[in-house]
Amino acid sequence: MYKLAAQLTCSLLLATMAMDIHAQQPENPAIGKGICTLTHCDSYQTGALPVRGPSAKSHVLRPEEIDLLWEAPVSAGAFDRKYPDGSTAYWVIKVDRIEKLALKDNTLTVLQELRLPMDKYWYYGREEMQRFVAEMDNHAITSPEYRKLAAFWKGYEREGIRAFYGLLSRDGTLYAGMKDRIVAFGDQDPKDPASPIVRKGEFVFDPAQMNKAMPVPVPIIIGFNALYDGHLAVVSMDGTLVVISPDFKHAEYHRLGDETIWNSLSIDEKGGIYFATSKKLYKRVWKDGRISDRAEDGAWTEPYDVGAMDAALRGARGTGSTPALMGNPKDRDRFVIITDAANINNAVLFWRDEIPADWKGLPGLSRRIAGKLPVDFDEPRRNESYSESAAAVLGYGAVFADGRPKTGEAITFDVMLRLTDPAVTPTGLQKFHWDTRKRQFVKDWVRHDAAMSGATPVISARTKRCTLAPWSRATGLGPCSTGLPARPAPSTTWGRASGTTPTTSCSSCCPMAIRSTRASVAGCICG
Repeated sequence: MYKLAAQLTCSLLLATMAMDIHAQQPENPAIGKGICTLTHCDSYQTGALPVRGPSAKSHVLRPEEIDLLWEAPVSAGAFDRKYPDGSTAYWVIKVDRIEKLALKDNTLTVLQELRLPMDKYWYYGREEMQRFVAEMDNHAITSPEYRKLAAFWKGYEREGIRAFYGLLSRDGTLYAGMKDRIVAFGDQDPKDPASPIVRKGEFVFDPAQMNKAMPVPVPIIIGFNALYDGHLAVVSMDGTLVVISPDFKHAEYHRLGDETIWNSLSIDEKGGIYFATSKKLYKRVWKDGRISDRAEDGAWTEPYDVGAMDAALRGARGTGSTPALMGNPKDRDRFVIITDAANINNAVLFWRDEIPADWKGLPGLSRRIAGKLPVDFDEPRRNESYSESAAAVLGYGAVFADGRPKTGEAITFDVMLRLTDPAVTPTGLQKFHWDTRKRQFVKDWVRHDAAMSGATPVISARTKRCTLAPWSRATGLGPCSTGLPARPAPSTTWGRASGTTPTTSCSSCCPMAIRSTRASVAGCICG
């Protein structure tokens, strides 16, 4: 029996050679100028941010270094906007509210909140969440009492995605995906971060235009991005790509037959739209006001491996990865990377534009594939693995996290609340990179003492460090060492002392952004 400490935030030095590091991707003029203004933070979906991030030495965090804003669980980001007076507000989409936060003196405060109608669950305030966490903290995580309390939350992961994905536009409009519609919010006074939040309009999908590959009452938005001309691009679970004008007056629909979609989408500066269905990886092109699937416009479709265990492991959803783009417009080599749905997932690198004429291809694979390596965490006895998040990408390096609980359970919300149990905790991070000289996809390193199931780390592009919030007992993770394959370099761990705050149910944190103040802002499933 043991009491859980809170999450540790482990900053891992990314093992990237100088040749791996390139300039940041082209700025997307459709999204805000903040550090993170859409889910996954950038249009390429890399999670690499142009800031330094936390830099303190390893130590147990003091109470004054920790600020908890108790709210309902689940958020996909804190989107920052700077106002004319020089202040910054963070817009947050949750299933029960839209809110604006301020961060001052290491303390988060709510500037404004607009409550949303709920379905099965209700609005959770500070007192409710603290009471819930305290009750769980009274029981060992392995006890029947704890499991019974956790079971109440089973299914909240489905509730949470009713209002999850979104972005903050250049003009300060927050677009939020809410099941079968996009709702626009903004400031009543665009110059005042403390002014009330107002609803500006909404776009509702045309049911007759949707794919309907999934038997659900209404389609649910599962991915959100913006094209460089200002149009919004979303994908829905039922297998539909929709491009909508920012004024909500026009929309184009693209249906994918019997395929469903469970991950978000990435966008390039030429109108390329990349998304994965339950069976294939797609590139579609936004051209002349239409979604093109024509090869002459640069579009392509490529199947990926789907293993016999996909149905049992992931409900036949296929890949767990949002496609992330690797390589910038001036680079010779430009890719899109995902994990497939093989029993042991593979990291698969696809040429995203025209395949180089001198590319000979890999034995037995499509010429579109530039690299394919198992995400097995160097454990040869594994017979299954899956990554339930996008790769974190910097330059030509990519990191994947293990998403598979040791017990083999699906990642429902009640299971997330037990991920601090060592018998359940997924463990493993694995890094790969594209060697531009050898034109070869290679393994770099593996970490077995850290994991981040269901969330994507964020990267400081300036320091080449990756920040994540994994699970741990009070003993902590121990030294986090990463680096080039032959030369691991030390990393930094910040942990909360056992007993400083109620922590049992905060078993999963998502670092949503590393702020320019070198503070890490994270949303935890405990709220």
